[in-house]
Amino acid sequence: CNTLHHTAPHYNSHIFAGGDWCYENGFLIADTKEAFILETAGTEYWATELIGKGQRRNISNGLSIREPYTTHPKLLDLCKAKKWWDGVSAFDWKVAIGGGGVA
Repeated sequence: CNTLHHTAPHYNSHIFAGGDWCYENGFLIADTKEAFILETAGTEYWATELIGKGQRRNISNGLSIREPYTTHPKLLDLCKAKKWWDGVSAFDWKVAIGGGGVA
């Protein structure tokens, strides 16, 4: 991986390693070149938001990402199949996952 952001799937695989438990959480991940938020949902799904240079961001007890920079490869298909997202409008992580069901 040539940037920290491309390690998101690696972080997520360690969070869920060996478990079939459901855990939603948010992580601020940064180095000297970039920063991003990684939010998790269900037993394997995740989304990231890249924090631009000079921007500030915080996380708290709830989903905060609206339009993700990247997502778990199967997330959009899951949300469309479960009718949590129409597949046409911009994907909103917080609305789809927060208002959907169990991922």
